[in-house]
Amino acid sequence: VPVGETALRLNGMIMLNEVSKTIWDQLEQGAELAQLVSAVTDVFDVSAEKAQADILEFCDKLRALQLLEE
Repeated sequence: VPVGETALRLNGMIMLNEVSKTIWDQLEQGAELAQLVSAVTDVFDVSAEKAQADILEFCDKLRALQLLEE
């Protein structure tokens, strides 16, 4: 659920699936791309290449919503 200034920009909730929650949790801990890929491939049956592409796409969406700080 968005809070603070983010709540003013968003109208609703953001739903995370298992993969995106894994990525989100890792981002909160300051993980870099390689660590994100490793976390996803360790838990889910996906290639590193596919995981990286999906992570980058997810992060792009978070940036568009101004939910990801660089």
